[in-house]
Amino acid sequence: MHWKEISPANNVNNLKNKDLMILLSKNDEVVKYKYGMDFLKVLEKEKIRYKAEVDYLLGNYLFNVKQLAFSDKLMKFLK
Repeated sequence: MHWKEISPANNVNNLKNKDLMILLSKNDEVVKYKYGMDFLKVLEKEKIRYKAEVDYLLGNYLFNVKQLAFSDKLMKFLK
């Protein structure tokens, strides 16, 4: 299997009519910021609605902890 086959950018048709919240971190070691931004461009091109939250200081793990600790935006999104 190749990464291209499972890449979210190559499977956006499955995301139409869904509400997406994308969490990106500038210092992410798991999903590099550049690739996250590329994915957002694909979503925009395909007119898929999303909300993005970007952190410019923390890495992936601490950013997610922050999201859980201060979950107001996340909880509003999930309602």
